[in-house]
Amino acid sequence: LETKISLLEFIIEFLGIAIRIKSIKTKKYYINNELFKSINKLDNNSIVNIGEKTYKYISKNFTYNSEDFNASFLIDISNETQQNKDKETTTATIVHDLKTPILSCERALYLMMNGRFGELNDKQYEILSMCNNSLNFSKFLISNILCDYKLSQQETSLQLELFDCIELLKESVSEVNIFTEEKNIKLIMNTPKKLKIIADKNALRRVFSNLLYNAIAYSYIKTDIEIVINYNNEHTIFYIKNYGNYIPPIQLKNIFNKNISLENKFNKMGTGLGLYLSKELIKAHGGEMIAKSSYNNENIFGFKLKHCVLEELLPISNNKN
Repeated sequence: LETKISLLEFIIEFLGIAIRIKSIKTKKYYINNELFKSINKLDNNSIVNIGEKTYKYISKNFTYNSEDFNASFLIDISNETQQNKDKETTTATIVHDLKTPILSCERALYLMMNGRFGELNDKQYEILSMCNNSLNFSKFLISNILCDYKLSQQETSLQLELFDCIELLKESVSEVNIFTEEKNIKLIMNTPKKLKIIADKNALRRVFSNLLYNAIAYSYIKTDIEIVINYNNEHTIFYIKNYGNYIPPIQLKNIFNKNISLENKFNKMGTGLGLYLSKELIKAHGGEMIAKSSYNNENIFGFKLKHCVLEELLPISNNKN
């Protein structure tokens, strides 16, 4: 039996797996690899670094000859982890390098549209405006990919500050107005005139922009998009209501998962990151996302965020942009 156990240990170690087997009743170890001495109690599926290697910890109970045992495994995933890091680093480098030519083109378009290289006729100005809009959207997508990379590397931390979220929302709305013109969509704001909260301003700006782009992309032409901010004693509640294709419950349930999007179905361009990033950023604030879809083609996406109101709220306004 000892020979068989030793042979089993050798084969398992050859495969990059350390194993520990003990009797639950007697606490006797039948196999106890030395690597387990380097770790304390771990949760199942935990990742642990030992020396220069990375392991995944798995533990499972089983019964043999009416006796209960526990088997614990440390699976070497160092190569896989390094490959993933290399892929992420490469992606981040490429995406970062893409920003340089975009910024250069953006600057050149700005100078041309402002007459620095001669007067433009209406058609020329219209074409340059379209190019500029495409650059802005490309920059937005690249920014999303970089944000996703930072989240995956746990490099993002909240920078909390006091600001007026209504003013921030208006800035985001102004950035997407050009896309509403292409589909003849009206944006209707139903918000307080002012609402000061404590949150990460840049993170919330990204969430606003992602949700607005998403609503516009999937709205029917010649429809209205309503942007609403409500509040109670605990939360600021933000949502966007648009009219587009009905989203079945099974898709709605997974719509905030990474790389899940409806672009392929509706022939639209996207990365599938927008809603996922929004969820992660709102979750970091201790909030939660909102997603609803009804058979009358009314879709609602937004979030609830714990807030701190430091200024008396003024009456609700209904402003069309």
